[in-house]
Amino acid sequence: MSFDRGLDRPPPRISPVMALIGMRVFWGLSSIVFMLMACQKSQPFIDEIHPGFGLTHGGEKVVIKGNNIDALMPVSIYFGNQRVYMSQLHNRDTLWVTSPASDTEQVVDVRVIGNDGTEFLMHNAFRYVANADMAECVNISKQLNGKPVLERSSKREPQVSK
Repeated sequence: MSFDRGLDRPPPRISPVMALIGMRVFWGLSSIVFMLMACQKSQPFIDEIHPGFGLTHGGEKVVIKGNNIDALMPVSIYFGNQRVYMSQLHNRDTLWVTSPASDTEQVVDVRVIGNDGTEFLMHNAFRYVANADMAECVNISKQLNGKPVLERSSKREPQVSK
């Protein structure tokens, strides 16, 4: 038994009108699929906090960025154990918050908890400093002379790692 693959026959003739209709249907369906994929919201996430430092007395504007943060609203935000009481959704991907006060200079985690219980944790994301001199050193990308700022010495000069 042999199968006729149709190799000895010419391909079927398709009229130009049918070809045009077929192309339009294909492109129409593919563009609908593309639009549905583009409109589909991705999962929310938090990935940036700026600036990553502030004075211990608190009250400074801090920007938290991510993707689709608006889907998490309303949120609870913590700097270490201190809850943020002033926050505002700037746009769907950005939160503006006011840093809470801290008793000591320290580096703390920042937690953002969504209304559905989803929690985002940024480890060691915010550094509290006691005075503006230290804040100025940390302001330069948390570095001094190209090296990470670790601690402040008794002379009020930052120590840098070697």
